[in-house]
Amino acid sequence: MTKEEWIEYFELVNDRWPSRLEINHAREVGEIKGEARDVPVDSRPQREREVRTNLDYQQVPLFQ
Repeated sequence: MTKEEWIEYFELVNDRWPSRLEINHAREVGEIKGEARDVPVDSRPQREREVRTNLDYQQVPLFQ
């Protein structure tokens, strides 16, 4: 599978973005194929990363 497919699956299963070590491990064990190692791990735009991070940690009161 491609890196993008692997990351999408990882996020679905783990509900978070994979670390650089986890992506490298997936390459080493053959889960990610056909890609150079020095490709940036997080190629999403900075704004998208910030929005996701802010939403992940937003606190919402249970009772009002």
